[in-house]
Amino acid sequence: MPKPEIHFSPAFGMGFYIAEDGTLMSMPAVTDANGRTTMDIDNEIAVDEWDDPSVYSPSHMMVLTQIMQICTLKRDYVRIGYYAERFGSASKWMRIPTKKFSNFITKGTLTSST
Repeated sequence: MPKPEIHFSPAFGMGFYIAEDGTLMSMPAVTDANGRTTMDIDNEIAVDEWDDPSVYSPSHMMVLTQIMQICTLKRDYVRIGYYAERFGSASKWMRIPTKKFSNFITKGTLTSST
């Protein structure tokens, strides 16, 4: 399985991702001499292990819920790409009616054509 994509949050000054076991992980962001922001993966910590979350405002907590949603979507996107690449030839022997399925996705209706 590929590594998850890290989401940078300027509000926290940290990067976030969801670990394989479903834990929301955080790590400090570091800006180098050239102004590039990188993540300090060596100092990652689970969000539920933060020392004192009470220092964050309710607005920060709302941002954190949005970060969790973004990280979930990123994780799922990476997994879908991984499985599509790994098992992409499965559609050939499964005989998936692609036109019918694409009509359902784009128009929300199933058609009788295949």
